[in-house]
Amino acid sequence: MIQAQARYAPARDALGRPAYGAIYLWNHWKHGRWTGNELPSWDPVDLALGTNKMPGKFAEGSIFRLILQADASGAVESCMVTTERVPAQVADLLCREAATAPATAATDDHGAAVPSVQEFNVRLTSQSLVDNLVKRLRRQ
Repeated sequence: MIQAQARYAPARDALGRPAYGAIYLWNHWKHGRWTGNELPSWDPVDLALGTNKMPGKFAEGSIFRLILQADASGAVESCMVTTERVPAQVADLLCREAATAPATAATDDHGAAVPSVQEFNVRLTSQSLVDNLVKRLRRQ
């Protein structure tokens, strides 16, 4: 049912060659009936990153969309921020932080690890906000 409703361009690496890609979709079911595939209202993210200070004019908890090219072991080879109007220094910060740990290695239909293109929704939060939340929780 899902495949019949969606059309996708193939994932491509930094050189434009086709690459293995995995697509994850939200699907909502209620009482056995499909009710759509919109993102939930609570803004789920795939990755939460912390920073010393929020960059530029971005609010706490801003959400960014990243596309990572990973090798078969999950090591990040390249990164691109697809969110509109993101200055280069913010994109560099997000990509640098996202690349500190390997991505989950993708596997083909036979279970073999393969290079991949992976897309993530990332929430960026300052350490001072996290510290304030922890203090508040400890008081309760």
